[in-house]
Amino acid sequence: MTEVIITDRKDLWLGAEKKRGDAGLEVTLRLKSSAHFVLHWGFARRFPGTWQLPPEQIWPAQTRAFNGQAVQTSFTAGNGEQRITLRLAENSPAPFLVFDLYCPETRRWENNGGKDFYFPLPEFKSDAPSTAQILEGEIQNLEILHRQVLSLDSAAELDRKSVV
Repeated sequence: MTEVIITDRKDLWLGAEKKRGDAGLEVTLRLKSSAHFVLHWGFARRFPGTWQLPPEQIWPAQTRAFNGQAVQTSFTAGNGEQRITLRLAENSPAPFLVFDLYCPETRRWENNGGKDFYFPLPEFKSDAPSTAQILEGEIQNLEILHRQVLSLDSAAELDRKSVV
């Protein structure tokens, strides 16, 4: 089944398909556009989250490192569309494929309005600690006189209180 990711543009359509294989998960990105695009991609443990560099052993052909957090892969053309297939091992580093599209000819980025595209991979669990675990670790060695959780007032409640 194809999950459509970009549909609101007449000149650009992007869909993704997932298929389980013996060695892990295959994610095929299908692009329909008259322009040539490059997939700028990595992984993320959370949505939204920091990009992580994919392990080199899973890079498809025509992939190059972009920086310490992402790689770029050229789409291959055929049958009126462009494709990239990512073969992800069972020990994938994170439960989100995060990506943008880059058009070298126009030097334009398609990046979901600056929010990047996050494609969930629920087949892979994140080993990232929860926010509560991070906070607990940070305050564990601090001297705490009193610990209390307070709810925050909404703006409407604050307005009501200031009128009274």
